[in-house]
Amino acid sequence: MPEPSGARDLKICGAPSLEELRATPGFPTPEALARGPVAVIECVEEIPCNPCETSCPHGAITVGLPITRLPVLEAEKCRGCGLCIAACPGLAVYLINVITEKARSQEIERRTGIRHESPQAIVFRNGDPVWHGSHGAVTDEALERAVSSA
Repeated sequence: MPEPSGARDLKICGAPSLEELRATPGFPTPEALARGPVAVIECVEEIPCNPCETSCPHGAITVGLPITRLPVLEAEKCRGCGLCIAACPGLAVYLINVITEKARSQEIERRTGIRHESPQAIVFRNGDPVWHGSHGAVTDEALERAVSSA
């Protein structure tokens, strides 16, 4: 069986890359993130596990059969209740709520002059932004270059 896409970086670096997480079926779309609280499932290893699926009262997470499949998030069904977080033995689930963080993002925008987008990354040096990107511009390579030059 081929190795899941995120397992390579997980085994080498201890964590999957952002690109690999975005490619998993448990990563919500930008539209889902903008709607309010939604689960993010950072599960990249095909192991026998499904507590996230069985704990979700809204049917937003599906593992199915075989039980080693990666969890699939149907973000439109997710209500942000968080029951999947406590159920995950691998600590691979969390909630994100872009809406409640609006004040924080507005303050960062005010201080830096960089318009907020989601997802977004900003690299600072001595308190000043030296690089920023959003969506497809946020890659491992771009972040590595930005951090090494900061």
